[in-house]
Amino acid sequence: MSKRTVLILGLLTAIALAGIAVGTAEASKGAVRAAPAAAPRSASPWWTVPAANGAIDLFGSTLSAVPGTRVGLHVNVVGGARYELRLWRLDGSAAGGTRLACGRRCADRPGIAQPAATTDPVTNEIRAPWSVTDTLRIGMDWPSGYYVVQAVLLDGSSAGTGAITPIVVKRAARRAPAPILLEIPMSTAAAYNTWGGLSAYSIDAWSDVVSLDRPFASGLLGGEYALLRFLLRNGFDFDVQTDLDTAVDPQSLLDHRLVLVGGHDEYWTQSTSDAFYEAKKQGVNLGFFGANIGYWRTRLADNGRSIAIYKRSARDPLGISGYYRETHPECQLLGVQHQGGALDWQPGAYTVDPAGAAHKWMRGTGLKAGDQLPGLVSVEVDTVPNWQELIGETCPSRPVTTLFRRDMGGEISGDARAVTYVARSGARIFSAGSLNFVAGIDGIGARIQGRPSLVDPRVQRFVLNMLHGMSGQAPPNSR
Repeated sequence: MSKRTVLILGLLTAIALAGIAVGTAEASKGAVRAAPAAAPRSASPWWTVPAANGAIDLFGSTLSAVPGTRVGLHVNVVGGARYELRLWRLDGSAAGGTRLACGRRCADRPGIAQPAATTDPVTNEIRAPWSVTDTLRIGMDWPSGYYVVQAVLLDGSSAGTGAITPIVVKRAARRAPAPILLEIPMSTAAAYNTWGGLSAYSIDAWSDVVSLDRPFASGLLGGEYALLRFLLRNGFDFDVQTDLDTAVDPQSLLDHRLVLVGGHDEYWTQSTSDAFYEAKKQGVNLGFFGANIGYWRTRLADNGRSIAIYKRSARDPLGISGYYRETHPECQLLGVQHQGGALDWQPGAYTVDPAGAAHKWMRGTGLKAGDQLPGLVSVEVDTVPNWQELIGETCPSRPVTTLFRRDMGGEISGDARAVTYVARSGARIFSAGSLNFVAGIDGIGARIQGRPSLVDPRVQRFVLNMLHGMSGQAPPNSR
């Protein structure tokens, strides 16, 4: 496993929302509900605010919430400078999100310096023991989506810099489930998070357990951002939740016709893994828009605020961490899996496979066998294991159809496959086999990083065909 290139993205949609109230801890009892309106159009995109690099930091008391609840915000300001809070919701606009009005309680307030982080001497779990400074009310009419709170310094030597924390708003209980559910990989973000100096990937010393009680310095929002934007721009009805929500409520996947995994969803609890296998068994269609998914077995601790990873499984006091493939390989669910290797090759192009060229999802794309899709294959990829035919029932008993391929000389030499198959239950499964595949449908990552866009109208048409078919949602012009 190599470190991935992480997009730390902040968030939000041009939908007027109601019921936001933010206030300092001292004034929270007097917090008022804000008008359901967007901030002025002149507001700069969230991602143009330079990172504060520790001058101001924050995290939320939860990563997801339902309408009608409150989320505590823990803000730390070095030197006690003044700051303001900005609320955003991800959308499909060129700016990447819309800033939402949240009233006077979001405005200029003095910061406080919080206590230093603590490190567990056994697990190297890093926590920020900070008090709640502000409170965010989730309005009853907020749609399910991906939101971000941004704290921006107003004075001092770091004025104009800021930090973000994500909040996924889940479906309100009174609302019927949408046909599509998008899962956001927060466990993987936490594993890659380097705040405090250690992550699950640090070399000489590393964290066996990672805490959600700390800010994100890295790890947030990779390919799931592009997929969410694509869904919004094309009018799909969908709900959003995190992999941690799936772990707590595995039956939630069964409420939807199609479940999509966006990005690098590498770390699953056993209940999360079981939820996906049960969804497949019950005929729920599954779309995996990333690579290296469901790879490590984890578990939750401390009322869900810690994730026990133990990548060096011999250190696990319960002895249950490790690779899922030790009991059931990922290809049993995805049709492909990450096969490792040196990961010293470059990103490359997918080629349309002859079998894929004949698939119904290719209709209207103009794609034919042998056509190239430049840049859509990442360094970290999935492929069909060479031993799949030898183990029979361990991987899909029905053959996979290869849609796109990249051949590099072997499964541990960079071969990549995007595939689909139909399970015995009738569930349709799609796996992109690449972290870069979503760059073909949305260019927000390239725009933020100042790189050439890889958006390809042919890939967009392919994904639209897939999503319309798997979700049962007809294209807008046919409704």
